Amino acid sequence: MIRFLVILLVFKIVGFTGCERMETMDATYPNYEAAIKASTVGAGKWIPEFLPPSSKNIHERHNIDTNEVWLFFSFNYLSDIEDLEKSCKRVAFHNIVFPRYPGVWWPKTLSRRAEDTQNPDRNYEYYRCKDDGVIAIDSKKGDVFYWYLG
Repeated sequence: MIRFLVILLVFKIVGFTGCERMETMDATYPNYEAAIKASTVGAGKWIPEFLPPSSKNIHERHNIDTNEVWLFFSFNYLSDIEDLEKSCKRVAFHNIVFPRYPGVWWPKTLSRRAEDTQNPDRNYEYYRCKDDGVIAIDSKKGDVFYWYLG
């Protein structure tokens, strides 16, 4: 009987972790135009419509069960930051709620673990967007991390 319960517990654990992988989807796009052509940008889509046209190297991850979104892209900071600021307003580090760590290409400094520290990553400027998503921008590199908690 104990052996049966142990086997059942193992199957449940494997099943739950397997479900998480099935509900989490990843996509990459070389640039903004490719994401537009794939019909993944805009209201009700996984990629917000306020991405700058110069966006490239787009990595998108979402969970269809929780509606969480993690997004990375690079853009031309100098020419497009003003357009981005029309949809997102700068906020202080302590006003940010960080996402859970999704693994892959996401930096651990931009996960819930970072929330526990009083020392923000000084490489980033933080913005809250009209869609309730959050952006962290490394202005020196033009790298952007966006998350939406669902």
